[in-house]
Amino acid sequence: MRSSSATVSCLIRDLSPSGARVVFAAATRVPAYFDLYIGQSGPHRAKTVWQQPGMAGVIFSAGRANAPEILPG
Repeated sequence: MRSSSATVSCLIRDLSPSGARVVFAAATRVPAYFDLYIGQSGPHRAKTVWQQPGMAGVIFSAGRANAPEILPG
């Protein structure tokens, strides 16, 4: 995850073409909008729609090209 001021490592869960659940190793204040890099792909502009300690739900500004509806695992 990269915002204008910092880069933070995270784990992507529940990935879909329109959004994801982002999990952090520690409590992290997530900005309203940020760039999310998924593997070698990105940036994907993301908007935070909910946040709990250590995780956040985001939606993507644009659908991810060629993304499967649900990823295995």
